Amino acid sequence: MKYHLGILLTLFSTAVGSRRAIRAVGAEEATSSLSSIGPDECGGGGSISKETPSQQHQLYFTAIPDQAETTLCARANAVRDYLENYISQTCNIDVNVAYQPVSTYDDAVDALVTKIADFGWYDGLTGVQAGLQMQSAVYLAQRIEDTKFTSVFIQASNTNMMDITDVEGKSFALGSQTSTSGSLMPMYYLTQSNVTPSSVTYTGSHDATVDAVINGEAQVGALNSMVWKNRVAANTTGGSSVFYTTEEYVDYLVSAIVLFVIAVVLLYVFDQLTWRKEFAAASKYHMRVLK
Repeated sequence: MKYHLGILLTLFSTAVGSRRAIRAVGAEEATSSLSSIGPDECGGGGSISKETPSQQHQLYFTAIPDQAETTLCARANAVRDYLENYISQTCNIDVNVAYQPVSTYDDAVDALVTKIADFGWYDGLTGVQAGLQMQSAVYLAQRIEDTKFTSVFIQASNTNMMDITDVEGKSFALGSQTSTSGSLMPMYYLTQSNVTPSSVTYTGSHDATVDAVINGEAQVGALNSMVWKNRVAANTTGGSSVFYTTEEYVDYLVSAIVLFVIAVVLLYVFDQLTWRKEFAAASKYHMRVLK
């Protein structure tokens, strides 16, 4: 297995080198979409590289900015370290893994479509968007918990809502407009329940939604249930509480450019994740929700 993976990584490195010129051409246009996070602070890839093919092999990845920058950085650094160590120990090949932070969910999709990133961490909606805009993109892997995901509706400490119908006429905070767990699915369940908030504000991320409710900027907020659990564990809920949890749905996934060697290499590397053949069915599900 190690021998064959080594051959694949060598082919992969050659392919990455041949695409380096494509990245360089689009680098200037892409710079405006990158986050302000510096390369030494987060994942080692704060700007697009213009190295020549003869220099160190590069593997770029991105992710939707669904949480606070500190959380995104910690996650990116962990992925970078894991990938670099796995590839080095398994194949004795040094590959520089670099994270390309972005400012919006749309920018994360664009990073894959414009080949700035070789693979990315997306939610259900942005995964569908990437697949629609780039036919060569494939859904590669996801965690087991992502097949049974939920969103939670939260309220401020001075309110006493009991059900999703209580959102009627209330000010409502969501994350990014293209977030699956922080916008698409909460709005879907509101629509199914014939509930209309008095106003809807998009905060940009799950953490910002919690803060909006805490600070009185919105009476109700909806967000990723896992982010909420982390806020509870960190005691940063500010007295806000959950009053409604959605039904389960499929969400986060890893999507990659279907350059064959990249796909196979990542399947080996992400051996801790689960390969799901029902990704196609999950995509159709999200498309039905969008309609």
